[in-house]
Order: sequence, then structure tokens, then C-alpha cells
Amino acid sequence: MPPDDPADGLPRPFILPHAALFGFKNIDREHQDLVDIVNGAIEDFHRLEHREAAHFANWISRLRERMVHHFAYEEREMRDAGFEGVAAHITHHTQLIVRLNQMLADIGHTAIVDLEAMFELFAQVMDDILRADLPFKDFLAANGLIPPD
Repeated sequence: MPPDDPADGLPRPFILPHAALFGFKNIDREHQDLVDIVNGAIEDFHRLEHREAAHFANWISRLRERMVHHFAYEEREMRDAGFEGVAAHITHHTQLIVRLNQMLADIGHTAIVDLEAMFELFAQVMDDILRADLPFKDFLAANGLIPPD
């Protein structure tokens, strides 16, 4: 979770660290788009007095739609680059979408969203960008498709 801003007590938006940047085609922009959606949801969580589940279901739906689009793009880039780990990565992507679908189903059974749900949303995106995608980045660097870190 991003640290609180001492000026207003709200969390600062998360920005991808340099180590998570690829420098390859549109992947960095797409990753930041996902993070921006999570930042918006977290900002709303802290800003709104009443945290109705339906409002946050919209954020999760938006994130899911954006992830589906991003995953298709990323998987295509992986195949085009000859990345051998693409099949395992597709499985990971499928599991993330299943988890987001479960979050949407769970949120339908509650009136108010809690901080734990926001942490879960944040964790889903960061797990994909910071853990699952790094082998592809390493592959790109090892094959001279991006400069090494």
C-alpha cells in the first residue's frame, strides 16, 4: 500500500518503480493504466464517507475489463518475442481474472466495502506486474530486446 501523505492523511498514488518498467512497446503504459485504476479505487475508498459495495464493484469491473485487454496484448507480445513461458503466464492471467470475478461475486453479498477488499485489489495488480511479468522482462533483456537494468 502506498504510504500516507502527511499533508492530508490520504495515501499517495502508487507509481511503478523503475525495476518494474520494461521499456518495451506499450507494456509500461498498460501496467500504469492498471495501477491508475487501483489508485482511483483506493482514493475513493479514503475520500468517500459511505463505501457502498456497488460503487467499488464498478472499479473492480473496470479493472477486470482493462486486465483482459492488457493480458491479450501482453500474451501476444510474449508469443511474438518467442517467450517460452507464455503458457504458464496465460494460466496466471486466467487465475487473476477468476479471482477478480470472485471478488465481484463476493462484493454482491455486502453493502459496504472494507479496507481488506482494497488491499486485495491492489495485491492482484501488483502480483502480476511485479512478480509474474518479471521473467518476461528478463527474457527480453537476455535476448537484447530491451537494455539490461
